Amino acid sequence: MTERTPQKHLHKTAERLSERDHSLLRLVRSSRFATTKQLARFHAPRYASRASALRQTSRALKFLLEHALVSTLERRIGGRRTGSTGFVWALTPKGHRLLDALDGRQPRRRYRPELEPSTAFLEHTLAVTEAHVLLEETAIAGKLDPIAFESEPTCWRRYLGPNGVVTTLKPDAFVVTAVGDYEDRSFLEIDRATEALSVIVRKCLAYQEYRRSQQEQRQHGLFPAVIWVTPTQQRADQLARRMRDEPGLAAGLFSVVALDGFVGRFLAGPAPPEA
Repeated sequence: MTERTPQKHLHKTAERLSERDHSLLRLVRSSRFATTKQLARFHAPRYASRASALRQTSRALKFLLEHALVSTLERRIGGRRTGSTGFVWALTPKGHRLLDALDGRQPRRRYRPELEPSTAFLEHTLAVTEAHVLLEETAIAGKLDPIAFESEPTCWRRYLGPNGVVTTLKPDAFVVTAVGDYEDRSFLEIDRATEALSVIVRKCLAYQEYRRSQQEQRQHGLFPAVIWVTPTQQRADQLARRMRDEPGLAAGLFSVVALDGFVGRFLAGPAPPEA
């Protein structure tokens, strides 16, 4: 059981934090897990160089750690020799409650410390964070306007499935971006090349079932594109072939892109909307 922090103490702590500290806490919360280097890239425009951004972000995270607002995992990215730049950060229960207090809302549940995740889960979560970082960096360059990036579980969709059963679709992320006057809405699936192709197909069928519910279309007028992001082009080609050859999968709803072409997919403009 975690120790509760009185609201007045949370507000006193909040008064000691800078706007950059608040931003770091919100980024860690939205990502669940993020590395020092990823968080530094989010804040790179504040500093004269990437090296400066990394130093200052490391210093700010150490301050937040000293106030028990964030914690680090035992595992480091790149091993022990990477020092603090290899840390993986998570929000503590106190950090969650502080953000709730800043937002003027009551905690919706009892927050618990993050447990050490499995290697597969951590790699997947950091890959979702990386997709977010890449979009933000593209925005910094003035090429893209990221309107929203929602990760799990915020991006999940509950709906009435067949036979009136409440079902939950669980995308890895939901993204709204704009290029010029065009807005693009997309669900992201981050593939780590660890799942069997049959599992990928089942997830595609789950998206089609959600589309048939018409819930998204009633709320926003169209159904988002579903983008699968793979680590290599070879894996992207493999997924694309299976989706193309699988009977029953709607043409045009799903696209597959390797990570190095991820940003280009958004710069190309909106995908054709699905009814």
